[in-house]
Formats: sequence, structure tokens, C-alpha cells
Amino acid sequence: MEKILVIIDPLKTNGNMPDFALYIAQKTKSAITGLFLESAISDRLVEKDLHGFPVAFTESKISKNRLAIKAEIEKTLSDFERKCVDRWIPFVVHRDYGLPVDEVVAESRFADLILIDAGNEPEKKEQGTPTAFVREILRKSECPVILAPEHPGEIEEIIFCYDGSRNAMHALNRFTCLFPQFKDKKLVILEVAKDRKEDGQEEKRLKEWVGNHYTHFQHEISRGPVRQILFDSVFKKENIFIVMGSFGRSALSILFKKATAESLIKMTTQPVFIAHT
Repeated sequence: MEKILVIIDPLKTNGNMPDFALYIAQKTKSAITGLFLESAISDRLVEKDLHGFPVAFTESKISKNRLAIKAEIEKTLSDFERKCVDRWIPFVVHRDYGLPVDEVVAESRFADLILIDAGNEPEKKEQGTPTAFVREILRKSECPVILAPEHPGEIEEIIFCYDGSRNAMHALNRFTCLFPQFKDKKLVILEVAKDRKEDGQEEKRLKEWVGNHYTHFQHEISRGPVRQILFDSVFKKENIFIVMGSFGRSALSILFKKATAESLIKMTTQPVFIAHT
């Protein structure tokens, strides 16, 4: 891996995300491109009264607010650059003044990986996690995406959410190619056997492929409610990396329906790697 695209809202940054980006860059010896979303700056100038209605500004107040916002943006950018320099990470900064989704998708074509906070929402709409903006990025991105962890730490275990689909295997393949440095980490293949018939030949091929890339792995086949299995096997753990197939597509209907994927993203504080074909 050579280039990591880090999506940053300069007015609402997950304080731990730059540190996780630097951790990944150091592990993979990659460069970082920081994409600062500045296009929605005017939305931050609108104040509301107790009933949620916009409050009229005087021209002088707008000017003061704009200056304060620009100062905050410059500080966030400066802090990001300083962290990269302190850790000897090659970096460039792109300042986005266009439509955020279009800008991110255009940049993703020339990146190996996107790192984004699941709560990122440039237009500041009241949303859950992941936000509508992040869901659009997950669907349209032309490279894999990592949803940044809330509390990053040293990765000790990789959990691969497997449903037997080509998209799921594609995700593990992409993850493995991008992170060969994790080959000695424990890999847990988490499969929920629901309606899919067991295929001994497929399992043999899976284990053969995984054995060629990882030193320690185990294949866990569970039966029962998907949400409960995810809670027991994923949500309670720390220092893990979760690998998923495509987001919101029918290929994940066995293990990760859209609602289940969103539930996972909302509840876990660990990094989630998502790739699609």
C-alpha cells in the first residue's frame, strides 16, 4: 500500500483518527493524503434560537464567526501536519471546496484506502452513525474504506465476517494485500450458518488460502441470531480489526443485511474494513 486518503472535517474531528491514520501509515510504510472538507463552512455560520429557527446575523457578526471558523480550520490543519512531520510520515493536504461526496469519490480512484470517521457529516444534519454522507462514501468509493475506531490501539486480532459470498472473499483478499504486515496476527473467520448449505470443498479451499497468508487462524461456524453472535464475538472485544464485504448489497444477505451492518458499525468502537467489487 502506498497512499491512504484520510477524510477530515476540520471543525469536528475525531481526535483519535489522525493517530490511527499515522499508526496504519507507519505499519504499511505508506504516505497520507489529508482531504479537508471545507465546503460546508457557510453552514457553521447559522445560529438557531430555542425553537430551532435561524437567527439573523449582522454583517460584523458573520465576519467574526467566519474568522473564528477559519482560524479553527487552520489549527486543525496545522496539528495534522505537525503529527505527520513528528512521525516522519510523507503527506500532502488537499482542501476541498466542492461537493464533499463527489470530491471524496474522485480522490478514491487514486487512493489505495480511505480512512473516515463513521460520524462524519459535513452538512451537520442530525444523523445517526454511520451518517448519510458516510453511507454514500461506502457505496460509491472506488477503493476500500476503513471506518476509524473511537479508541485506537495496537491491533492484536483480525475478525473476518464471512458469508460464503464472492464479495466477502474479495474483502479478505483486498485486506490481506493491503496489510501483509498483519500476517502473524490471529485471524478469526466468523461465519453464521443460517440458510447456506455446508460445502466441505469450499471450506478446504478457504483454509488453504488463509493458511498461505496467515500464521494463526481459526474458522468459527456459529448458529443462532446474527446480532447475538456478533455481540458475543465482536462487540465485547478490543484491539481487533473487523473485515467486511460490500456494504448494503444483496451478497451480504446471509450474514450482514444492511440493517445488521449498520448495527455493527454503530455499536463497535473498533476499526471496520469494508471493500466491495
